[in-house]
Amino acid sequence: MLRYFDPPGLAPGATYSHGAIVPGGMRLATIAGQVGNRPDGSVVEGFEAQVEQAFGNLFAALADIGMAREDLVRINVYMTDRADVAAYERVFARRMGPVKPPDTLLIVAGLARAEYRFEIDAWAAKAD
Repeated sequence: MLRYFDPPGLAPGATYSHGAIVPGGMRLATIAGQVGNRPDGSVVEGFEAQVEQAFGNLFAALADIGMAREDLVRINVYMTDRADVAAYERVFARRMGPVKPPDTLLIVAGLARAEYRFEIDAWAAKAD
């Protein structure tokens, strides 16, 4: 049976869980889009700070289910300004190190809240 989860330390989602685990020989987890929210739900200011916070939130969700960045099998990135790509790549290199899962980067007109400039969602898998 599919298990949804919401790690402590992340702002609760009003209409979504932060992830889901698919049972079987491999644990397959999906992580909902993570943005620059602090645990209290407030948004950090500045693009690079939002990317840092979003990666921190992603890693917190993974840790809650016994996974880490090395278990990521797919990420999707959404940004509102093409001019921020180089800043994203700097944070990505710092936070992900040698781990480079397949990804898609999209420049979008907007995200769920006007102050959001960055969002990342992910898939992860690990042997049971």
